Parts: sequence; structure tokens; C-alpha cells
Amino acid sequence: MKGPIQSVEVSYFVHATEDPQKIAAAVESVFGFVGAPATEELEGHFGNAILTVNHHLTGEDAGSAFASLASKMDSD
Repeated sequence: MKGPIQSVEVSYFVHATEDPQKIAAAVESVFGFVGAPATEELEGHFGNAILTVNHHLTGEDAGSAFASLASKMDSD
């Protein structure tokens, strides 16, 4: 890797049939961060609720999140 990580953005969708807290906990465990993301409520084609979630990390937080993800990946 060349140079420090400057920023990391983690975005995902949560459909009406899913548990937002369960998904947030899984994402936070992979990236090792806890924080309030930016969220937006959308409406699907059939009127179902869809939530977009976006975490934007910079500086040391970005480096830590990247390192946490990399440590969970297979060496191949």
C-alpha cells in the first residue's frame, strides 16, 4: 500500500423487510467503527421503504476502518 488512507466511504441499502440495527451491527463489526451515519428514506417501486445508509470516514478513522477490513480478508 502506498501512503496513508485518506478516506473510506461505506454505503448500503436496508429494505423494509430487514432489521436496520442488525445490519448496522454487522457493518460496524467488519469496519470497527461506531458512529451516526447519514441516512435517507426512499420508496421502492412497489411503495416499500428503503433506507440508504452512508458512513464517510476520514483521517485516522479511515485508516482504522481500512485496516479492520483488510485484517478480515484472506491473504490470497
